[in-house]
Amino acid sequence: MPRPRRHALTAAVAVLAGVVMVLGPAATAPASAATTPKLTSFSPRTGETTGGTRVVVKGKRFSSSVKVWFGSTRATKVKRLSSTKVVAWSPEVASARSVRLKLRTRGVTVRSTKTFAYRATTTRQVPDLVDLGTDRLVPGASLLRGQSLTSATGAYRVGLRADGVLLLVPRSGAVRQVAGVPAGTSLQMRPDGALVAIGTAGQVVWSSGTGTPGAELVVHDDGSLTVSAGDTVLWRAALLVAPVRGDDYPASLRAAARTSVVDPWRFYNRECTSFVAWRMNQVNQVAFTNFMTGPNGTAGRWSNAGTWGTNARKIGYRVDKVPAVGSIAWYSGRHVAWVSRVNADGTVLLEEYNWSNPGGYGSRTATVSAISGFIHVKDL
Repeated sequence: MPRPRRHALTAAVAVLAGVVMVLGPAATAPASAATTPKLTSFSPRTGETTGGTRVVVKGKRFSSSVKVWFGSTRATKVKRLSSTKVVAWSPEVASARSVRLKLRTRGVTVRSTKTFAYRATTTRQVPDLVDLGTDRLVPGASLLRGQSLTSATGAYRVGLRADGVLLLVPRSGAVRQVAGVPAGTSLQMRPDGALVAIGTAGQVVWSSGTGTPGAELVVHDDGSLTVSAGDTVLWRAALLVAPVRGDDYPASLRAAARTSVVDPWRFYNRECTSFVAWRMNQVNQVAFTNFMTGPNGTAGRWSNAGTWGTNARKIGYRVDKVPAVGSIAWYSGRHVAWVSRVNADGTVLLEEYNWSNPGGYGSRTATVSAISGFIHVKDL
């Protein structure tokens, strides 16, 4: 009796292994347990709809060619750390929802049984703001911490959070930080037409640079925030979206062995100090080096990360507990990072080198209380 013919191509096989469903490619036989990749866990399991959350995926038998999806959308970036660990950055999605992770390697696709929850940044994450009942600041008026202005139809609010960060709060959708305006104790509309932010010592820490007497700060129903004199717009606020920028550290410094090269800013390569110096030069547009003179005319040396707060104060830079995008998060226990985003819930998104990834890039969300201070060289 002749043997039954074996089909050249068999159907994909679904295997339930622990927390993972494994879908093998068409093959003449199922992959053996000894060679099948596994996805055992991932963390964190939540992130914002704007994307950019760094997710560590753990498992077994990850090859050098690994692809990751969040639901049906491919990760913006994937980095294999070892055969048991990869890092994937979540893509942006249109709305809050939960998705499963999918990872493909060695010709096999594995899916998590647990989900990654996208969350939207909504007004519920913003501390209560006292509505002043107006859509504008007239000459001589101030907006204090905990207060807000509301557009004519109530579609948007602009308020100073308790830490002095200026936020645009829509009736629905994501809260945005107003770019370029540093945290202050109040926002004042001066009779000379300048909108200014006032610091803790009563000093002006920022000005709109406008000078038309009688100008007003107005929050509009389209979400724009302007300093206007009648129909003439003198200044318009920019909104900060600020997803993570990713590993933009120079390739030549990444390729060299850690601490084997002195970078152009006089720090050792692939250290936290070198990465922050790179960001200060590249993004903040500051001539930042290990040896530099500060705004008070004093020369100093940044040296090891643990001394940065002390050196910053010595040469005239502000160091406080108020984060701002582009500021330097300083840990007195010898680490520094670059602040990529100030979140509506009071946490900060940091980008850094040599934290959880030795000699390499990472991003994470941190609480302000866990950071020794924020160094303000030239905030964005």
